[in-house]
Parts: sequence; structure tokens; C-alpha cells
Amino acid sequence: DEDAAGEAEEEAGATPAPASSQQQQQQQQQDGQQQHRTGAAVGKAAVGRPPKGKPGRPPGAKAVAAQRAVQAARDYSYVLALPKAEQQQILAQADRVRKARAAARAAPFPEPKRNKCHWDHLLEEAEWMAKEFQRERGWKLKQAKRFVRAVKASKLDVESRAEVRAAEEAQKTRRHAAWIAKQVAGFWKKA
Repeated sequence: DEDAAGEAEEEAGATPAPASSQQQQQQQQQDGQQQHRTGAAVGKAAVGRPPKGKPGRPPGAKAVAAQRAVQAARDYSYVLALPKAEQQQILAQADRVRKARAAARAAPFPEPKRNKCHWDHLLEEAEWMAKEFQRERGWKLKQAKRFVRAVKASKLDVESRAEVRAAEEAQKTRRHAAWIAKQVAGFWKKA
């Protein structure tokens, strides 16, 4: 009856129960020795204790990986007792389940739009200023070229510049005299 029950449990995927009380006693002794080796005293609860090492720090990556490997070996220890074909079938099914769970995970939710803060406005202003400086530099270069062309086209020497200046002075004097005459005529009309 025990063998039939053990086979039924193995087929269901549970860990097989020990067949006799002797095996149960041996298992308890091994567990006690294991606790003694790991530092957990018999009768004391090891739950809530920090792991060995530096206080207040979680165990390192190597320790975590080692714990996971031991846990995985414990979880799949019953598989190793099965024939090779069944082992491969079980492990393949476990892979399919892992892949299905990974595919079923929802995509991460997109982050909401961020409100503009002072720094965003400052960056926009800096970008605008950079473009404006480029435009202004181009404008100044165009103006300089235009003035150079105008001077080159005028071909004025020193003497002709003096003549032009004298003509401009005479024109300015005539305009001023005309303005004064207009003011005097306006005064006498009122009087």
C-alpha cells in the first residue's frame, strides 16, 4: 500500500514520503545536524535573524545566487529520481510555463506627461538665444558685405569726398535758412 501511495504521489508531482519510521528518524537527525552547522540552535527560532556578515547589509549577489541554486536543487530533487524521459518532459513543461508567464506580463504603463517647470523654460530660452545669435551673426555678415560693396562701387578718393562734404554743408545751410525764413514769415502774418 505504501509503494502504491508513493507512486501516486510521485505521479502527482509531490515529494515521496519516507517509507518507514527509521527513515523519518534519519531525516530528522540530518536536519538537526544541518541546523547545527548553519548556526541555528535547536529550540531557538532563526526566523527574523539577519544573515551572517556585516550588520544591516543584505547578502551579496554571490550569496543570493548560491541560495537560489540550493533552492532550485531542492525544488527539482524529486525530478532527478524519475527516468530520463520523464525528467526531460517535466523540465520542458516548466520551460513552457515560464515562457507563458513571461509573455502574459503586461507592458509597462507609460509615464504621464511632465508639467513644465522653471528649468524647462530656461532651456527653451537658451535654445532660442542660440538660434537668435546664429541669425544675428549671419545678418551682420550680410550687412558688412553690402557696405564693402557700396564703398568699393563709390570709388571716392579724398578730394571727391571733400567736395561732396562741402555740397552737403551748403545744402544743410540752405535748408536751415529756409526754415528761418518760414518762421519769420509766419510771425509777420500773425502781427
